[in-house]
Amino acid sequence: MHLQIDLFSDVSVTKEANRLCNQITTRKFTFTQDRYLLDAICSHPNGLNGLSAMVKHMLDAGKKKELIGMFNRHYIRLDGMGDISYDNMYPYECLGLADNGKRYIAIVDMSFALDYVLHSMLGCDMSAIHSIEGYQGISYALLNLKFKEVSEQSLSVLVGLDPKLDQYFMKYLLNDKEEDNKVKGVKMIQKLCTDVISHTINIRSYVTVALSNYIGKSDDKKLVLRSRSLAGSVMGTNCNHGVVDITLTRKGLEPYTIQMETYKPLEYTGRCIDDIAW
Repeated sequence: MHLQIDLFSDVSVTKEANRLCNQITTRKFTFTQDRYLLDAICSHPNGLNGLSAMVKHMLDAGKKKELIGMFNRHYIRLDGMGDISYDNMYPYECLGLADNGKRYIAIVDMSFALDYVLHSMLGCDMSAIHSIEGYQGISYALLNLKFKEVSEQSLSVLVGLDPKLDQYFMKYLLNDKEEDNKVKGVKMIQKLCTDVISHTINIRSYVTVALSNYIGKSDDKKLVLRSRSLAGSVMGTNCNHGVVDITLTRKGLEPYTIQMETYKPLEYTGRCIDDIAW
């Protein structure tokens, strides 16, 4: 399946995206009580970063009720980044481990779309951004604030890469009165992360609602937004939609294609699973 989404062209979609983003922060999370799925977790081949062993231990000890009570949803706000937040249960939702989940999990993830985000936000040349060494690691780090593989110092490759991006950096440096250059550099990276993630959230939220409208509202096909990270959205659905190619268009910008991918419970193997640790 392929569809085209004209970003921010429909005010009603933007309003619905804002409403949903706020609404899902109030939803509770209950860990699955399905015995088949619990058994599948216990025998998962990669152990899910200790989750398999922990679940097996609790079940063997007859502590199923205590196990269920160990998982509570809360949205984590980031210091110095305004209203930006992410769901601590996002990896569990991606794996389909919520008790009231649908048959399939549909995920839209923009973790590797830094080239398009900077193109949309500042008018940067996408090919120049994408050409940097270690692009995928840098994109994932910036859009998820995960610097395990990429140090903040290595982000210096972004300087001198594109004139529009250099103008962004220079404008910030000229307005910042901080005298310590090291502190100023850290603050500049924090400013870039805040702006880039905020823009990513706006794009991803709009896409999620527009995609849901396109799929339709019938019970056998509809997409129900369940959770969001900084760069991704996870939805529940009773239909295997497979892979949906989504071409993003906007006046004055180059088109860009992302995907929605559909999984059965425990099929997803994305990097966010690393955030599960027991």
